[in-house]
Formats: sequence, C-alpha cells, structure tokens
Amino acid sequence: MVSDISRPRCAPWGARPAAWWPLRAHLTGITRRPFPGEAYGRTLYVDALRGVNRGKSLIKRHPTWGMPAFADVNQSERSMDRSLSALSRSPMASTQTNTDPVQLLTDRVDELERRAAKAPNSDALCLVVYSGEQDRLLAAFTMATGAAASGMQVNLFFTFWATPALRRPGTNGANKSPMERMLGWMLPGGLRGRRLSKLDFGGVGRAMMKRRMASMGIAGLPELVEIAGQLGVQITVCEMSMSLLGIAKEDLIDFPNIEIAGVASFLDEASRSATTLFI
Repeated sequence: MVSDISRPRCAPWGARPAAWWPLRAHLTGITRRPFPGEAYGRTLYVDALRGVNRGKSLIKRHPTWGMPAFADVNQSERSMDRSLSALSRSPMASTQTNTDPVQLLTDRVDELERRAAKAPNSDALCLVVYSGEQDRLLAAFTMATGAAASGMQVNLFFTFWATPALRRPGTNGANKSPMERMLGWMLPGGLRGRRLSKLDFGGVGRAMMKRRMASMGIAGLPELVEIAGQLGVQITVCEMSMSLLGIAKEDLIDFPNIEIAGVASFLDEASRSATTLFI
C-alpha cells in the first residue's frame, strides 16, 4: 500500500537524502526532521536520485510536492505471508494431497484419539501430603475418601514429615542405627496420638478435639484410613523420605494399596490427573 499524504509534515527544503540512510525506519526514534514528501512510520526509504531496486516498483510521485512517496513494504510482506498461510490451510490444498475422504476421516479420528490420550483425567485426584499433624492428615483422608466414594481415582503421595505417620508403633528396634533410632524417637510413628498443628497445648487440645469428634459422630484418623483402603485409595510413599528418616518397608502400616516410589513416578501420575492438591 503506497503512502498518500496530502499535507505531509516536513521541514524546509534541504539536501537530498544521503545514501547511507537506513532502509527501514522504526516506529519511534527518528532524530531528524523529514524532507518534503517523506512519510513517517515503518516505510522503505529510497534515494531520490539513484533509488533502491527493492523499492523502485513501489514508488510514485507525490501529487503535491513532486517528491517520491514511500511504499509500506512491511505491510505488503505481511499481507503476502497471510495469503500464503491461508492457502496452505485451505481445504483445497488438503484435498490436493489426499482426495480419499475415508482416509481423511481416519486420520482425523486418529489425531483426536492421540489428543484424548494426552488429556488429563478429570476423574483423577492426586494429593501431596507433606505435613504429619493430625488435623492436616484428617483433611487429606477426608478429601481422599470423599473423592473415592464419588468414583474418582485417588493417589496420596506421602513425603517428608508425613511419612512417619505411616510407620507402625514399636518399629524403632535394635537393627536401626543410632541416628535412625534418634529420628524415630523424635518423630514417633502411628496414626493415633498425633499432635495438632494449632491449639495442641501439650496434648490437652488433642484430647478435647478427640472427645468433640466422637460426640458429633465424626470418624477419627484410623477409621478414615481404613475406609480409604476399602474404597481403593492408593498411597505412594516417597522413597527418599523413607531413606532419610530411617523407615524401612517392613515398618509401614498394613494398607491394601501402598507402594514405594520416587518423585518421578508420582509426577508422571500427577501429569495425567486434572487435580493435584498440596497439604
């Protein structure tokens, strides 16, 4: 598209444009005042005396000033690119390569199946259980059992401070190293008697919470874990956390669906899940 400016902004007559002027002007940053007939913007500057091969065919004389007007070569290039791109995506271009409608339909179905296989499963839930306090474990197993009862696939990934909650009491035996026995003493195992994250008060708040839950008919943590096993909830224990805290596979609680895996295995499972929560 050729720029046609009836009243161009210009400076008084001066010297002709020099050959060392840049071919393209930026949208901003023009530090000099333009000559008569010279347009602002992303245009192609052409020497008034010698011209440029790329722009000669796009030049016409300005009707008022008699100076060369400058074509917007960028706009022409963009229009041509859009036309070629639309032509390559047109149905006519696709039918020229393959005219069999059955084969086209088969390819389309195969592509949709590949996309559906990579799409996250909306009926899958992954929970990263990081904390080992009683109230947070209650929240994790409450959501897990509720989702499993709704027909969802649930996977609980226990890591770091939540890992000792899955250790059976009394497993801190003599076959442990001194460091592992010390960690077992500081991080006691078992689902019963776990402290609260808030208002524990040395066990007083814990006892009050247990009594109130029983009076309201709310299941405790051991009962929720048992229900989760019956509903088919999967528990994955972080292998690195078990090695770090000195917990062996034989020390874990009896749960129907429990396995030991690394973070890469869980991330692969979480990538196929539409919902992932961190507790």
